[in-house]
Amino acid sequence: MRTHPRATRPTADREPPGVGLLVADPEDRRGVLVELTAKGTRAYHAAAGAEAAKEALITSALNERERAELNTLLRRLMIEFERREDA
Repeated sequence: MRTHPRATRPTADREPPGVGLLVADPEDRRGVLVELTAKGTRAYHAAAGAEAAKEALITSALNERERAELNTLLRRLMIEFERREDA
């Protein structure tokens, strides 16, 4: 994960010990990369699993047409958010 140089300190202060390592970015000597440790990878996978379970619970209340419509709307929002970030 690439971070902005000013983001390094807050990231290091916020993360629980042992979940990530800060390493120099070989492509930008001002930058720092965050690499997950084995503990960090396990935490990431646990969080991703929890998110998938929440998504399944939410979408189980919708029929196939409603899920397709929701997916279309969410995709449109994501594209708009990315466009605004790039502007």
